[in-house]
Amino acid sequence: MKTFLALSFLSLLSCSCIGGVRLPAGPPASYEYSLSGMRAAPMEWYRAETLKDGSLRLLVLRGGDDDVLIVRPPEDLFQQIDSLVRQYRLNRLKSHYQPHADIKDGNSWSVHIRYPEGDNIHSDGYHRRPRKELQDGIAAINALLRQVAEAATGEDILGHANYRDLDW
Repeated sequence: MKTFLALSFLSLLSCSCIGGVRLPAGPPASYEYSLSGMRAAPMEWYRAETLKDGSLRLLVLRGGDDDVLIVRPPEDLFQQIDSLVRQYRLNRLKSHYQPHADIKDGNSWSVHIRYPEGDNIHSDGYHRRPRKELQDGIAAINALLRQVAEAATGEDILGHANYRDLDW
């Protein structure tokens, strides 16, 4: 019996899954994060996506206005995102984080990581967040996207848009 338990434990350690949820086959095709409060537009929002023609686009909204910066990210952006997903094992995110108290106002957040084969990581919460190491993983991806947007110059800047006018 001890041998069986030891082998079972070792197989869990060597597997790319936690709690039966496997990491999707890499890299993702899109990433979206939103942190919202009482405003109509989110306080912080990132969207990296692969368009139908295969090109990449990054949209970033930060701060108090509705201005979205649209940039052309580097070709390896989704490999970098995938590396962070695997490093922080973001497949361990629960689908929803519910507050312990009945709170009527405040912040909500969501993250969607979509993979070409249909495997996706989705998580959201209202006044509750995942464990620190999972929060750190989401923050690392957001920091990467912020850095890409801030470094964009010239032809890499595709334009600006108002968040409310974006075509979904």
